[in-house]
Amino acid sequence: MVRLEKSEILQRIIRKDGLPDLGVSTLTKTLEAIDKGRLSEAKELAEYLHRESKDVHDVYGDWISAALTYVAQKHGEEEIFDFIKVTLGPLMAGLPQLYQVLDREAFIQYLAEYCRAHRTGPKQLGDVVIKDEGDRYVIVQDPCGSGGRLRRGDPVAGTPPRTEPPYNYRTIKGAYPWTWGRKNVFVYCAHCAVMEILAIESVGFPAWIIEYQDDPGKPCKALIYKDPKKIPEEYYTRLGKTKPVDI
Repeated sequence: MVRLEKSEILQRIIRKDGLPDLGVSTLTKTLEAIDKGRLSEAKELAEYLHRESKDVHDVYGDWISAALTYVAQKHGEEEIFDFIKVTLGPLMAGLPQLYQVLDREAFIQYLAEYCRAHRTGPKQLGDVVIKDEGDRYVIVQDPCGSGGRLRRGDPVAGTPPRTEPPYNYRTIKGAYPWTWGRKNVFVYCAHCAVMEILAIESVGFPAWIIEYQDDPGKPCKALIYKDPKKIPEEYYTRLGKTKPVDI
């Protein structure tokens, strides 16, 4: 039997089932409640199902930010580019190719799924705003579920921005191609610029473009051009690249 009860120490709801049930996935229990017509229980379980993944999701953003801060302090902030390129590059290498094999609507559907799973939006429910601006799609994340939460602070967990104590994760002081030519980019967010660079080196253009905001209170936007040939030159030059003439 599922028991959803508040933990006074954790200050949130957690499953307190007996041992035989505790190891059964919440999804299985949710579907079981639906099948048996226990809809109120299923609703509670669905809400809990989303919440129970939060700590695992968030700790990786914190961990990477801490690791990049360490790299900068130990080896200099210029080393951050290679760290991201070597560690994340192979994991994300297929995304530009996915842009090429999917039609634009399907690619946006994939990215929307990614954002929903990434706990984007003010209540961390995965909400984004998607706009069709004619020659491009715009995905508005307010905030995104990783860099945005890290920079703004976490209203759900009640924790401060990660640039503040007790975290003190750093920003990148210099302006580099892998920070879009900007100073004081948060260490975690630099990976978005690196991914744009790697996409250009792989397929000749940035399959998605991030409009980073210096003010963490402003939304982050992802731009996806329907025709790569129409991507403005500025989105190459800010990365230290030249727009190819034969995309």
